[in-house]
Amino acid sequence: MHLVCTLDATWDGKGTCPLGKGVWVMWLGFDQEFTCRYKAIWGDSGRTGVIDPKRDVESWCDLVEECKSGYSDSLAEYDFDLHVRDFLQRAIDSSALQSVNGYGDFRESIELIDREFIEIATVEIPLANGKGLGWWHLRLPARGGEEFADDVRDRIGVVIGRI
Repeated sequence: MHLVCTLDATWDGKGTCPLGKGVWVMWLGFDQEFTCRYKAIWGDSGRTGVIDPKRDVESWCDLVEECKSGYSDSLAEYDFDLHVRDFLQRAIDSSALQSVNGYGDFRESIELIDREFIEIATVEIPLANGKGLGWWHLRLPARGGEEFADDVRDRIGVVIGRI
């Protein structure tokens, strides 16, 4: 398994990234040991649904793509969607996963998507106490749909652009 890139360029068929950023998650794959250990991280945590490293990376990438064009759902849904990045951080921090083949590519793919998110989510959320929250919970995309923009204004007191 090797990381191939980009969120916003067309694959050139050679496995290289024309723009040098982003991730083609469709080419991201993990062996059975990595996937098994990834699932084991969750143990009795109560996490439900499909637990799969590729799927979680794809979900994070999809959210960033959605934010790129302007997030269009509610603020509550945005917060819920960000939980996939929490899942990924738990895996990044897991010593059980760090020694497994594929960890470096896993971590690199998340870091590349994170960089895209940072470029898009330029609005910092003013919180009295953000302790315990990942940095991704403290940022908003600069533009959103009407519902999202209204929620951000009404609940956080921040005005963002509308799509």
